Amino acid sequence: MLKVRITVHKIKCKIYYFLLLLLTIPYFSVSAHANPTNIPTGTLRVNINEIMPDGQYMVLYLCNEDQFLQAPCDLTMMKIANQTSKTFTLRDAPAGEWTIVMFHDQDGDGKMKRGLIFPKEGYGFSVWEGRILSKPNFNKFKFTIIPNQANDVSVLMRY
Repeated sequence: MLKVRITVHKIKCKIYYFLLLLLTIPYFSVSAHANPTNIPTGTLRVNINEIMPDGQYMVLYLCNEDQFLQAPCDLTMMKIANQTSKTFTLRDAPAGEWTIVMFHDQDGDGKMKRGLIFPKEGYGFSVWEGRILSKPNFNKFKFTIIPNQANDVSVLMRY
């Protein structure tokens, strides 16, 4: 009886954690588009390709060179259930050099599952083709957002 209560409690904690994560997403999404320093902005259209049709969410981080593979990058989470490709638009994206780091959150827990070497869930970087055999490098994946223009970037997912 005690084991059942503990298991139910753990499940409730995971549900509350996930709901809390969903409630914080609008804050991060707004902060990604907030422009308090009047930096010129453009529109960024992200084309995500080769998505496996399982899973529910795609987590996208827009990072500058100082933030790349560090915290905090601007976070956006989108629902992609049963889609093999998706186009997502970020309005008022700050101009400059950026990279996109994303992963396919197949189990919906908000965390990337990692194996010994490679992630267990799908992942992708902007302007990227092929596999990564060493630590990812900002300069390899960077693209430029030009102010007052529609900018396109593609992300190829790997599993």
